[in-house]
Amino acid sequence: MTNIRELPSVEYLNECFSLNEETGILYWKNRPIKHFNYDKSIYNNWNSRFPGKIAGSRQDKIKEYRRIYIDGLAFKEHRIIFKIFFKEEPEYIDHINGKQSDNRPINLRSVPMAENNRNMPIGKNNKSGFLGVHKRNNKWAISDSGKEIRFNSFDEAVKYKIKLNEEKGYHPNHGRKKIA
Repeated sequence: MTNIRELPSVEYLNECFSLNEETGILYWKNRPIKHFNYDKSIYNNWNSRFPGKIAGSRQDKIKEYRRIYIDGLAFKEHRIIFKIFFKEEPEYIDHINGKQSDNRPINLRSVPMAENNRNMPIGKNNKSGFLGVHKRNNKWAISDSGKEIRFNSFDEAVKYKIKLNEEKGYHPNHGRKKIA
């Protein structure tokens, strides 16, 4: 497991949220008094304000991901959804289609960090238009296991990079344009 904070139990999460599987949105439920250390005033106040409302909010620093606070601790919405739906603690969450706001369970998979990095969008600073291909001294270059390989044409470099990605198990979406 990683150094990511472990989520509450599936049972506890199910006491807090209802999941719309078609939209990937979590809604607060009426929570039991035991969630509030049996403090009736906090319990009544919370349950009069939040049930039925969409849980969490986007934060300025991480605009794509929604954060949800449970008992004072912040968790990413997609991690909560994964655990509720699949009934297990996720490692790293990969949004299969690349859209980080698409938290439908069908779009989420738990993977090791290395595999998550094999389904990355192309960076906004990429100048070649293909992830992993760059211009070097009037030739096109790619890196393979720390070695740079150069090609006379862009098409040759792209073709070789695609072959390498397939051999190394990169997701077919790797290098796609970022989805808003």
